Amino acid sequence: MSAELFIYAGVILFLLGVFWLAIPIRGLLRSRRSPNRVSARRPGITFVMTAVLFSLLSFSLSGLAFSVGVNIRMFRDFRQETPVAEIRIQKLGDKARTQVEFIDLSGEEGKQSRLFTLNGDQWMLEGNILLWEDWLSLLGLQPRYRLTRLRGRFIDEQDERKEMPSIYRLDPATGRDFWQRLYRYSSLIPLVSTVYGNAVFQQNQPGKVFRVYVGSNGFVVREITGSRRR
Repeated sequence: MSAELFIYAGVILFLLGVFWLAIPIRGLLRSRRSPNRVSARRPGITFVMTAVLFSLLSFSLSGLAFSVGVNIRMFRDFRQETPVAEIRIQKLGDKARTQVEFIDLSGEEGKQSRLFTLNGDQWMLEGNILLWEDWLSLLGLQPRYRLTRLRGRFIDEQDERKEMPSIYRLDPATGRDFWQRLYRYSSLIPLVSTVYGNAVFQQNQPGKVFRVYVGSNGFVVREITGSRRR
């Protein structure tokens, strides 16, 4: 069963509890306001106790349904991952030069493919991440992100120092100042939990295909096998 179904059931049960509780209260208030209290019909003690019992039962079941729905939604949102990019290792050149096809899956215009030549044993994708406060994430608000750079990476730090770096900018100039302000003032912005930089990297092996996702904790990279490639 879906989280929304439990949440809706919780709302209905809560309203039902209010309804059962309102019936005896309304009867008592009406009898006290009546000028002729003798003829005024007061709800019996059995009816009042029954209504209160049904009301408490409805409130209890409402809280249980809400709790189950919220936990299901939290687990679902925690595991939810949105694909943002695909990395295809096409061929290896001399020693540590690799041709990489970068496919942007986050654009509104569909997949956008570009070719890059990377120096290094690994490729690394960098970006910005904005996480909302937990209660907003609970309501379904997903993290915001921006892919910024694709670069080569050497496993040996000595190679990293002496070899020519290969760094490619992925994001347009528009919006960079906005993200820099988010970095600087994120602690002062209501509803924002944190803003930080995130990176993932993997081996440059010919024929390998990797897909990068954004989830509740930032970027995640997974290798895509033949049956899962699209």
